[in-house]
Amino acid sequence: MKFLRRPKSRSELPREPVEYPSGICVKTERGAYLINKDGKRYRIPTQAILDSWNFPFVVDSSEAAVSEYPVAVLKIGLS
Repeated sequence: MKFLRRPKSRSELPREPVEYPSGICVKTERGAYLINKDGKRYRIPTQAILDSWNFPFVVDSSEAAVSEYPVAVLKIGLS
């Protein structure tokens, strides 16, 4: 895994797995995810929920970059 490096443009998104710090929000072509300390990514289902969490920044990424983080079954932000 490579370490996080901010891409300069959408065309420079990582094409191989990246090691993201836990608690970070990443946005891929399939949606936004929270990378949790359990090593899984939790889908953030709506833009309203993403906005309400008020992340200091959201990292543009790719599915290839987060491929080593399995998607958790539980959904966050929905009651």
